[in-house]
Amino acid sequence: MSRPEREFAHDVTVRLLPSDEYVRLLPLFFGTEGALPDPAISRIAVAEDSNGDIIGFFILQLVAHAEPIWVAEDYQRRGVAKMLIDEINALADAQGTPYFSFAEGGRVAELALKNGMQQLEYRVFYRRPKV
Repeated sequence: MSRPEREFAHDVTVRLLPSDEYVRLLPLFFGTEGALPDPAISRIAVAEDSNGDIIGFFILQLVAHAEPIWVAEDYQRRGVAKMLIDEINALADAQGTPYFSFAEGGRVAELALKNGMQQLEYRVFYRRPKV
């Protein structure tokens, strides 16, 4: 059985949403743990139908990312990594800033879990800008 051919969306407009219109997305975020992105560090592309209703969006936003962590070999397993993590956590907590960390190896993942981070079940993808 073949899929029906998809019709191209002729009556759809795509534009960057001005920051004063971010509140239009609030009903879509309501009931989730998500919050509207900060307009100072994000841009939102919206797709609108012929009535101006938002029928899709894609958000580009800056997020805090903490890594790498490195400790000289002679000082490993002496609490230095914990001290560094505590310092970054205190800064993030004071600013109310969540952050992500990517762990390639088991030791870094172990540190993250031991220090209160939650492992997410997301796949991470990367795109280089076309120059």
